[in-house]
Amino acid sequence: WYAFYWSRVHPAFALVPIVPFLPHAARDPGFLVDAPPNAKDALSRFEIWWRYPAQVALFFFGLVNAGVPVGALEAGTWGLPIAVIVGKPIGVALGVGAAMLAGLHLPPRVAWRELIVGGLIAAIGFSVGLFFCTALLSPGQLRSEISMGVLMTLAGAPLAIVAARAMRVGRFAAH
Repeated sequence: WYAFYWSRVHPAFALVPIVPFLPHAARDPGFLVDAPPNAKDALSRFEIWWRYPAQVALFFFGLVNAGVPVGALEAGTWGLPIAVIVGKPIGVALGVGAAMLAGLHLPPRVAWRELIVGGLIAAIGFSVGLFFCTALLSPGQLRSEISMGVLMTLAGAPLAIVAARAMRVGRFAAH
């Protein structure tokens, strides 16, 4: 741990090697379970009603704290989302194809359609992308453009939903 710390690796990475070895209790699903939709108590009703507004507020909180200048829509901004949204599904398909050529098999109920949708979902590199952008690039135009490009990878979410619906994957599967 001291080697990570003294080598000036970002503090978030300094704890990575020891986190799996930290003591922890068994998971208690009683407290960490979502409130049932038909709950009548005030706290559960509050949780159900405020769930989505709180997620929207947290999204904008993250944008503000990430320091992403929304006006940085330059030519360099478009390269990252295009590369990620097109490249991730292709990379997933090529990686799985290579694994299958090596003799591995897909899990039950997973086919190429699910892999393409999974690749689109994997294209959403929002928090990690902003973290690396901030950690690796000095403040300036390039960092602003890349940060805005990372935000634009969120377009992978509606594309994944449209692809899942079109290919009948997940909750859109024909039963």
